Amino acid sequence: MISMRHYKCRIAGKFKKEYAQRNAVEDRIGNAKQAYSLNQIKAKLKTTSQTWIAATLFVLNLSRAASLMGWTF
Repeated sequence: MISMRHYKCRIAGKFKKEYAQRNAVEDRIGNAKQAYSLNQIKAKLKTTSQTWIAATLFVLNLSRAASLMGWTF
């Protein structure tokens, strides 16, 4: 039987891992906002703005994957 203390430590470890993963994702988004000026998108419709942001993040992920595989362009 798992003690309550051991259970709490396992849960805390899980939250720390999830937080670290979220932090890495939020860091990438923050960098993309600065590098690609995502805060300055002047699209009129909300869906258009979301599409621009999604396309930019998609290209960012593609370029990251390409660099991990040793591809340059």
